[in-house]
Amino acid sequence: MRLIRLSVILLISVLFMPVTGAHAKIVKGIVGEYPVSREISLAQAEAMALQDAKAKALREAGITENIQQFMSLEETQSSDSGFNQAVRKIVEAMINGEVLILKGPEFWKETDEYGNEFAKCKIDAEVRKSERPDPTFVLEVNNIDRVYNEGDRLSFDMKVHGKDAYLRIFWFDNEGGSVIYPNTEEENMLFRKNTAYVFPIKNNVEYIMNKDDDRAGSEDIMIMMVALKRDIPYIGEDVTYDSMFEWIAKIPASDRAMYKLPITIK
Repeated sequence: MRLIRLSVILLISVLFMPVTGAHAKIVKGIVGEYPVSREISLAQAEAMALQDAKAKALREAGITENIQQFMSLEETQSSDSGFNQAVRKIVEAMINGEVLILKGPEFWKETDEYGNEFAKCKIDAEVRKSERPDPTFVLEVNNIDRVYNEGDRLSFDMKVHGKDAYLRIFWFDNEGGSVIYPNTEEENMLFRKNTAYVFPIKNNVEYIMNKDDDRAGSEDIMIMMVALKRDIPYIGEDVTYDSMFEWIAKIPASDRAMYKLPITIK
């Protein structure tokens, strides 16, 4: 899988540091549903039913902020591509609740009295409500484009407001994800507040925008940046949407600031 090709081989090595900062509530027997149609396959409807169950779990746990925004975005997604998974996960994290499935998901199909088919999904879950974010702690990113050509170099300006911070940068495409900062050439460092930095940090590193499939007309990717008040490493051999947001959910909302940007490579 080609993600961002650097001018050197990058090997990410981090140590585990557990963190807490969320209040948990267990909810059981939560059932979500979504209609099956000509446009929506059973597999896609099951994925949407799972998201409906998660939203209902949030309501059951008393976390109602922006749930309508979450569900509205769900309804706009017509595929289960990796890119759309990233969008859904980011919106889910933004409502300050993280749904961790304890049992299930259990799927089945039902037909109502009018002959309409529905995918059903039942889960038991732990819902964690994060602390309120710090409004003075902001991650600002400038001079980054939404569209790049194959082979273009990615660069951008970054500034953290409110407090000195550490940074983690994730890249996701349809094939998976990767941590692109820090790396073996660009070491983990403390970024001073209100100070502009240009990425790549080192002159001997280049972020080259490459598509996984050269035959594809274009490819959508997602870049996610997380600023941290404390040096909390990301661990894990694989980087997935679930693993990244499980890591984020363990960090108090007041100790992190996030920036996301969907990008198209032509």
